[in-house]
Amino acid sequence: MQKGLVSFVLMIVLAFALADDPDESNLDGPTLARSVVAYLQADPPNLEMALDRLKDAQENDKLGSMDAQVLQLAQRALEAGAPEAVPALIAKAVGDDPGQVSGSVVEVRLGPAIYWAFGVGLLVVFAGAYLLGRQAEQRRFARREV
Repeated sequence: MQKGLVSFVLMIVLAFALADDPDESNLDGPTLARSVVAYLQADPPNLEMALDRLKDAQENDKLGSMDAQVLQLAQRALEAGAPEAVPALIAKAVGDDPGQVSGSVVEVRLGPAIYWAFGVGLLVVFAGAYLLGRQAEQRRFARREV
C-alpha cells in the first residue's frame, strides 16, 4: 500500500511540474523579441531557443511598432553565426536605444502551478519522512518481539 501511495503522490507532483508551461501566446511581439537577448546573454548562450523566440516574435499578431525587416535581419545574423550583432538589431527593431538597457533585462513569471507543485512536493517530503519513521518503528517493534 505504501508503494502505491508513493507512486500516486509522485505522479501528482510530476503532473504539476510538467503542467506549468509559460504561455507565450499572451506575450506581445516586442516582449518575445527582447527575450531573444536574454537567451543570447545566458551562460552558455542558447542559440536554438533564441532563434525560436525570434521566429515567434515575427509570427506574433501583436507586432506593435516593431520593424519586421530589422527582425528578419537579426534572424539572418543569428542563422549566419553572428549572435553578437543580434541585441543591437533587436533593440532597433522594437524601438529601444541600442546603447541603453531600459528596465529589467529578464522578467521571471511564476504561474500558479509552480506554487501547487511546491506545496505538493512539500507534502510528499513530510509524508515520506513520516512513512520512513513508521517503518523504522515497526522494525524495532518486530525485533523486540522476537
